[in-house]
Amino acid sequence: MAFTNYLLQSILCGLIFYSYGLGWYGKIEPIWQMVIVVVIFALQAAFSRVWLKRLPMGPFEYIWRLFTYWGNPVKQQGQKAAMHAE
Repeated sequence: MAFTNYLLQSILCGLIFYSYGLGWYGKIEPIWQMVIVVVIFALQAAFSRVWLKRLPMGPFEYIWRLFTYWGNPVKQQGQKAAMHAE
């Protein structure tokens, strides 16, 4: 989930603070910038917890491994775990 959280945080903060998005950097007080960032982080933590209860890896990790290993990474992860258990 680390890769997914990193990308989503970068995209969200870019859209909020930079000029290609809302352009709020320098236009709102630093304390409110910090509040926004902490809220984003808290939402990501909650989302990650729910996601990882259902699936073994984040969506961007899945896509990354799909193209790296040219196959279903969840299936391959299960096979590796079975091999190590023997």
